[in-house]
This record gives sequence, structure tokens and C-alpha cells, in this order.
Amino acid sequence: LGTVLVPPATVLSGDGERMEFLLRDKSGGTGSNGTLALRFRRATEEDKKNLLDGEAPSDSLKDTLRESVTSPGYKALPFTKAKSKKNGLVVCRLVRPYPDSRRPLTTEYLAESDIELECSKPSQKWLDVGSGTLGKVYLEVLRCDGLPRMDTTSKTDAFVSVVCDDGSASSDVIVDRNSPRWMPWCRRAFILRMGHASRQIYVGVFDYDRVGHDYIGKVTVDVTNFSPNTEYTLQYNIYPSSNVITTKT
Repeated sequence: LGTVLVPPATVLSGDGERMEFLLRDKSGGTGSNGTLALRFRRATEEDKKNLLDGEAPSDSLKDTLRESVTSPGYKALPFTKAKSKKNGLVVCRLVRPYPDSRRPLTTEYLAESDIELECSKPSQKWLDVGSGTLGKVYLEVLRCDGLPRMDTTSKTDAFVSVVCDDGSASSDVIVDRNSPRWMPWCRRAFILRMGHASRQIYVGVFDYDRVGHDYIGKVTVDVTNFSPNTEYTLQYNIYPSSNVITTKT
């Protein structure tokens, strides 16, 4: 879409405040290509301690750094295993993205009702996202329903990306499911550190591909509608652009 050229002096003089730069096309023009928002600041003593002097960063910092440069978690479909099997009269489905490491034998295949039950249980691990100090929003990605089929040869390999303030993270990928369920033992839960009370949370749904991911849709969550210390289970329509579709997450 375009590029920006940021002078070193601008980077070095940054105080953490948001700056907007016009995107320039190949000819160097700044037409209607949009803007790019960036923040710069000097490394704090804590930053230097964690990143420069050889001391291992905290687990939350390592996860945040890793999340900023890597693709979403991906667990390849084990083609050597059947997609479903019978347990008496009950048909059990192969659990995606992987079974619970604490109960691998009993959670490798589950009945549909048990998948729904497990999905609704509290998340076992949380990923710290962002650097805001005003407050925290705890967000869990539970399920999507009726996602479109993005590839001709398979169902959707869905993952969800969350962006809030200066933090971003992605869930594990649920392969070959148009109505995926994220289990409480997989990557699905995020602690969003808020820097401003009116910040919005942007949630995008994608179809995983090894070369470029297919965009399915998004939703914007306004945290000003929520009350402190309150737990919500919410369902949103996904918007591919300005048009509403009936797909839900």
C-alpha cells in the first residue's frame, strides 16, 4: 500500500505519544493511501534489564515479544488419525487444535456435547498483551459459527487476532472447521492492558494459509459499554467490510 520514512531524530526524540505518518506510494506521492500510526520512546531501565543484560525476561514479556513477530499458533491436522470415531452409539470428533496435555487420552476425541462443555470452561493459560497501565480487559475467544468456506479443497482453518492499543495477539488455529471451538487449554485467552479508558478492541477472524491469510471479517468492541469487575459472554456479528453478514463469533 505504501511506505513511510521516519527520520532518526524523530525516533530518538519520541516520548511514547502517537504519531501519524502519510503513506507514500512508489512514486513518493501521498495521495489516498492512508496513514500509519507509530509510537517511539527511549528504553527504560526495566527494558534494558530484561532485553540487554542477559537476564531472562519474564514469561509474560517473552510471550508478548514472541506474539509481536510470529504467526498465530498452528497445529497441523494429524492426517494419520481419523476425524471421528464411535464410542458405543456416540460419535466422537477429533478435538482441535489438540487434546488437553493433562488428559490426552480422554480429550483426544469428544462428543459434540462434551466439546461444547469443555469450550465453556475457564481458560487454563492467559497471554499478557500490551503495555498500558490504566486497567486490564480479560478476553477469551470461545467459538465461531457458520464461517464461510474460504478454500475449495477444505473447510476453514480459523484463527482470531485481537488488537488493542499497542498490543496484538492471535489464537491457535482450528483446522478444517466452519464452526470452530477453542478449548480452554489452547491459546485463546488474552489479558489486554489498557492505556486509555475509551480504547476499542478490534477482533479479526482469518482463514490460515501458509502464504498469506484470508480475511473473513471483524468486529469492534467498545469497552465503554462494560462495567468494571463484570464477566460477560457475548456474541457478535462479523463485518467483512461495511456490510453485515450473519456469521457470528
